[in-house]
Amino acid sequence: AIEEEAHVTQFQVIGHAGGGLELRFEPAVADAHAAFACCRHAIRTLLAQHGVTGTRITFSAAGPLREHASGKLRRVVSAPPRH
Repeated sequence: AIEEEAHVTQFQVIGHAGGGLELRFEPAVADAHAAFACCRHAIRTLLAQHGVTGTRITFSAAGPLREHASGKLRRVVSAPPRH
């Protein structure tokens, strides 16, 4: 939904315990705040189509999380557990 609706391809959505979502962007994204606004709208629209409302969607200035072993970037991930 993000790529098609917001026209943003260099992002990562991190799901947190409690249902919140965090959006992170690759450094190559020139205006991450504008990209965030577009992505947040696309996500909210998609969730509303499925009857989900009130999801907290936050912007993060941190870079996307990568797989430890391969360095691969996954677009949608669950937040690592906090110890």
